[in-house]
Amino acid sequence: MKKTELIHFNYANRSLNESVKIKEFTIKPKEVVKWLGIWFDRKLSFKIHVENRIASASRMFYAIKRLVNIEKDLSF
Repeated sequence: MKKTELIHFNYANRSLNESVKIKEFTIKPKEVVKWLGIWFDRKLSFKIHVENRIASASRMFYAIKRLVNIEKDLSF
């Protein structure tokens, strides 16, 4: 139950705060949920997912760029 997450998908400007109770556990909804490596937001716009993927690609690019500067004749 610790890894259980809840999200309400809707296109309205307001957020739903209805929680779900299973036995003694109460699960509160979140604004963003990661499932199978994809970040979902409540409007399914994938804006958060794209931002995370761009940040990851940027980190990799700069890591490779730092490696290029180590050797003298190694070009990118």
